[in-house]
Amino acid sequence: MVLINDLGRIERRLGTFLVVLSFALMATEHLYHYTIGVLALLGLGMWLRMFNRRKSLVVPQADLKLVLTLFLCIYFPMLASLVGAVNPSRALKTTLSYLHFLPAALYICVLCRNIETRNFILA
Repeated sequence: MVLINDLGRIERRLGTFLVVLSFALMATEHLYHYTIGVLALLGLGMWLRMFNRRKSLVVPQADLKLVLTLFLCIYFPMLASLVGAVNPSRALKTTLSYLHFLPAALYICVLCRNIETRNFILA
C-alpha cells in the first residue's frame, strides 16, 4: 500500500512538473506539444484506470464533465468545418491533431483536485 501511495505521489509530482513546464514552453512554437503529449499519455492511463474501476467510459464528476463539454465546444465546430474545407487533407490533419488535448486536459483537471498541486501550478 505504501508503494502505491509513493507511485501516486511521484505521478502527481511528474504531472505538476509537466504542467508548469508546458507553460514555460508555450513561448516556443512547438516544444510544448511534447509535454502535452506526455500529459495525454498520463491522461489515457488515468482514463483506463477509471474504466477498470467503473467498467464505464462515462465521466461522472462535474469537473470532468465541464472539461469534456468545453473540449467538445471547440472540437465539434472543427469537425463540422471539415465538410467545406478548401484543403481537406490539411484540415483533417489539424482536426485529428487536437485530439491529444482531451486526455491531457482531463489529467490536468484530476491533478488539480489536490489543493497543494493546484496552488503550486497557479502560484
